[in-house]
Amino acid sequence: MARKLSRRELAEEKRKQRNKIFMGVFIIVIMVASTFAFIISFFGSSEQAPFRYEIRDDQLFVRTSAGMIPFYNFPQGILIPSDVRSVLRSSEQVVFSANASSDDFSLVEIVRFDFSEFTSLQTRPGLLEENEAFSFPVVTCADATAQQPVLVFVEDTITSVSLASEYCIEVRALGIDIIFVRDALLYAYYNLQ
Repeated sequence: MARKLSRRELAEEKRKQRNKIFMGVFIIVIMVASTFAFIISFFGSSEQAPFRYEIRDDQLFVRTSAGMIPFYNFPQGILIPSDVRSVLRSSEQVVFSANASSDDFSLVEIVRFDFSEFTSLQTRPGLLEENEAFSFPVVTCADATAQQPVLVFVEDTITSVSLASEYCIEVRALGIDIIFVRDALLYAYYNLQ
């Protein structure tokens, strides 16, 4: 037979139950507040960069003075040196040159197209060597000038971007990493890093 609780024991049980509820509510409030703080800090605008991330239809966009620019990734991972940024920003036209027989040639063309669409740069295609399938001119680092820098895409398993000569930007990447480089170059062009 169950023992009947005294008034004192009942009051003690209620107090314990109330403390459990208060502790649970307190933990929930802390978790919700920290989640909101994380979201605000992640998507909130920064004082040092006048841009804001937006995600629409599973696509990342950044609002800049030039409008909405789509990206595949957040700005991270691939370092774009300041001299490469300077060359990109100071030019009006840039040549994207790659090996046409590469499996990744179409990705380089996507990057070139995106630069023509989302920057004020005029872009031209180029090839690193003659190819019967394309009528693009052969353009190498030797053809790079201040008015027309050259981005040379080289297949490499280690992704990097560097200034090969005064106006020649060497992009080393393979496969999907070319799209990551595209994002990094656009972030650098708009100074969003």
